[in-house]
Amino acid sequence: MSRESDMGLAYLESLHICPARDTKEFHAKVSDALGKAVYEQFTKVSGEVASVPGSGKNSAYYAFKNQNEYLNHTISGLWDGDIYRAIVNWLFEHREYFGRDILDIGCDNGILSCFIAKMLPKSQITGIDKCWKAMKVARKTAVCLGLANVKFFTAEAGRYDPSALFDTVISIRTVHENFAVRHSVFPASHCNAVDEASGQLTPYARCMAGHVAPAGNLITIERFDLETNKSGWLRALYEERFSPDSKGCEKITVQEVGVYSTLDACAFVRRGAGQPSQSRLWSGMRGDPLRV
Repeated sequence: MSRESDMGLAYLESLHICPARDTKEFHAKVSDALGKAVYEQFTKVSGEVASVPGSGKNSAYYAFKNQNEYLNHTISGLWDGDIYRAIVNWLFEHREYFGRDILDIGCDNGILSCFIAKMLPKSQITGIDKCWKAMKVARKTAVCLGLANVKFFTAEAGRYDPSALFDTVISIRTVHENFAVRHSVFPASHCNAVDEASGQLTPYARCMAGHVAPAGNLITIERFDLETNKSGWLRALYEERFSPDSKGCEKITVQEVGVYSTLDACAFVRRGAGQPSQSRLWSGMRGDPLRV
């Protein structure tokens, strides 16, 4: 990708964000930027988060890194910078799926919400996150970028105004927060594992779908540890009458402090009565056909 067409790189540079190449560089730069005392607090919180199982375990980490804009952009920028860059480029390339009113669920520091606002100046973007400190950082980022078409609210997905409908609902790297139990290995039964994942994710899928206007779209960008979790997520959305649009789904390869990983990005469209699922068309993101 040429520098001229790399919207993600240009956007990160406008925020003075540069990702670390590996964990050694990450820790060195965080220590230099924050000072020894704050860095030691950061490593303590990070260690505690890593030792706590289950969903919602990242709350302490998010609260720490969102104490102020500088702290957030330093930690998130160094660790997630390349992920932001890749997602920004995908969002720009698939901007036709966005309408006038957009809801970003679990927007964290608002970096991606603000890019959408910058990309679509005639649209109104609403970002929500359960971390109030993150919302303070997000608002400051919007002010820094001179954006008047994005607003942020402290709210959990299931507790935001249930009557609010949007042309586009987007959720990025939030599915993992909605697993009560996450398997590190495949359970004995593939079908049972898909059923379990779907059952755990159905409330979140229903919440997201409930905010999509009748002719609207739903976009998710997620990293799945297991194929069964991905299939469970697809099934949960299928039950809410959303199927992936084959033209808007692909794998995004990213680096996280030097380690390559993959995100599954997809735009979902609402099926009409009697309309068959498009799940089998999503061959680029799946192995076998989803049995639903």
